[in-house]
Amino acid sequence: MATKKTPKADPHLTEEEDVPTPKWSETPQGVRGLDVPFEEPEETPDWDAVAAQTPDSDGDRIIRRRIEVQRDIAEAQAKRIPRRRKAATAAIVAEALRPDTDPSIASAIVTLKRELELAKREIAKLTKRAENEDQGEGGYPFMYYKRPKDDGPMSGWIVVASGGVGPQTGGRDVGVYATLLGKGFKPLPRYGIVGSPATYPKPGAQFVTFLQNGGAKDVPASQVLQLRWHIEPPLAGTVFPQYEKALAEDRVRHFMCDEGGCDRGFWFLDDDSETAGACLDHLRRTHEYKFTEARALLKEQGINLSASQRARAAALARDARAARGEEDDEDEEDD
Repeated sequence: MATKKTPKADPHLTEEEDVPTPKWSETPQGVRGLDVPFEEPEETPDWDAVAAQTPDSDGDRIIRRRIEVQRDIAEAQAKRIPRRRKAATAAIVAEALRPDTDPSIASAIVTLKRELELAKREIAKLTKRAENEDQGEGGYPFMYYKRPKDDGPMSGWIVVASGGVGPQTGGRDVGVYATLLGKGFKPLPRYGIVGSPATYPKPGAQFVTFLQNGGAKDVPASQVLQLRWHIEPPLAGTVFPQYEKALAEDRVRHFMCDEGGCDRGFWFLDDDSETAGACLDHLRRTHEYKFTEARALLKEQGINLSASQRARAAALARDARAARGEEDDEDEEDD
């Protein structure tokens, strides 16, 4: 009679548990070696606490060892997942930014880069050119104009104002230029450009460029005389044709006050009634000349007063005497 063998105790079971030995499972989700399904917990379990609750036996040590292995795997995964997510995000961003991701996007980026480089080069070029230009207010150069002939004391004079065209940048102060044209000023671009008159320490120095470029022939005799350029021109040795013609025709007048230490003097043309009247006013107001005395002195210097100038001088004299409470001087009304 065959002897019935007693099955050996399964080391995977505790003494208190009388259950069949679990079989090895090939289920991918199960714990390797045990037919026990395994799911990733939302939070990492306290494996030390789980192992401490397991009885100390040979079978339990094997289970505890497996638990420790699972703990190490879970902890390693917990550390790797954030790094993998970060790397994946960076890869997605880099892929999205690659020009070859979308042909239209790539073309737009290339075009923008090209335009940006061209703009940078152009700005650098204009900046360098502008540094070499004569600059006026607002960064634009000044230029020369001829004032309109309005029969005033500065009729036809050459002046300096903004509105010149920069030879490098091509820019100009359009507002000032248009305003001066509207008032009858004639632009003289052929004589060049200059900086602001405020940048020249010596009076008249802003006209040196104008005279160097042959502008002396356009300067009226009245301007030459009033600014005394016939004595000391901005550019030494300059000859002014219009002044020379007036001098030859004996039209130049020179008033010099001979009263004490007064050194007041005027240079003007014979038809300049405004300056002639200023000479009379100087004698009457500054030195208290009577009308007849002032008129006689002016005649000695070749200055003849017009009827309007005499009437104006007489009116001023009457007003002055009335303010002092004096009677009228009859000889002042005698023309």
